[in-house]
Amino acid sequence: MGKIRVLQVVTRLVGRGVPRHVLNIVSRLDAERYDVEVLAGRSEPHEHGLWEEARQLGIPAHYVASLKRQVGPSAAAAFAAIYRHIRKGRYDIVHTHISTAGILGRLAANVAGVPAILHTYHGRLAELHDGSLRSRAFLSCERYMARYTDAIVAISGDIKRHYLNCAVGRESQYHVIYNAIDSAAFRSKTRALKLPAVLEGKRLVGTVASLTQEKGLDVLVRAMPLLIQRVPDACLCIVGVGPMLSHLERLVREMGLGDRVYLPGHSDDITSWMEAFQVFVLPSISDGIPTAILEAMAMGLPVVASRVGGIPEIVSQNETGVLVAPGDAQELALAIAGVLGDELWGRHLGESGRERVAQTFDLDLMIAQLDGLYGELIETKNAKR
Repeated sequence: MGKIRVLQVVTRLVGRGVPRHVLNIVSRLDAERYDVEVLAGRSEPHEHGLWEEARQLGIPAHYVASLKRQVGPSAAAAFAAIYRHIRKGRYDIVHTHISTAGILGRLAANVAGVPAILHTYHGRLAELHDGSLRSRAFLSCERYMARYTDAIVAISGDIKRHYLNCAVGRESQYHVIYNAIDSAAFRSKTRALKLPAVLEGKRLVGTVASLTQEKGLDVLVRAMPLLIQRVPDACLCIVGVGPMLSHLERLVREMGLGDRVYLPGHSDDITSWMEAFQVFVLPSISDGIPTAILEAMAMGLPVVASRVGGIPEIVSQNETGVLVAPGDAQELALAIAGVLGDELWGRHLGESGRERVAQTFDLDLMIAQLDGLYGELIETKNAKR
């Protein structure tokens, strides 16, 4: 029997959590058992592409220019291109990620007669909850495509409950497989980062995130005046790029925080930045299982994060980090100050977080679970034949 051919379909191959998750799957699945490829669409101007990284990893990655984040007139062309690629590739499994790729990819796979079709929900869809005609259309599409999906992967228990509450699919279709990282890669020390002069000698509060509205980074900036009152030598570093960059820069200027908040943009050396942080903060308004939190915990950093989405499934209150209400700048500032003000407690949170990631959110465990699910689906399909 030949290798199992798998196609991973994702809307964009860019430097964000979901596309990196997809590359992790492709690079870690057993090459003796699987032949895995990626199909992805067009990124947005502010996004850092991962195409070169995929090439260096030896991952076959195929580009569909008409596949874009925003659904529009190009959707029909994207569907046709995905369908042609699937027909030509004769895949045993098509595994889709993110809403647009999930709907078009699963529809194309079903029409092409692919034996096993999976979809992963990585977070809640804002499009499902604004009450608009577009929202109702998205929900109808998700419910319809669930009928033609052999398995639905939810990256957290919260995500599973959310979509079941939206009447998307049946409970028997769902499998909770946590997002994960190669925790061993974050245990060793990296080279010391040359910090900008404005940050030298300061206690550095840091985050790594896509600069998008759901990450709540404006709340973090608004928390800084109160934090500085409590911790006079505190500075903030926000590493990342995204559509909120100009808004954050303007907010920093308006609040007179130019010497306390640093936005270095994109970095390929995330671990060196994290090593410079005293505490990692992610004040998300909504989120799934943020990879950056897992990476920070694997490095032994104490974490302060919002009590939303799948984050409480990673961060246990006062055990592996501190959870706060989303959107509350005052509570966020006090939580950060509490961690910075008690070095022994901060070290305890960091060490407990490191152990939690190694035990529950390690990449080898995630791949083993996904491998088991793929095998189960193929066996079921073969038995039905």
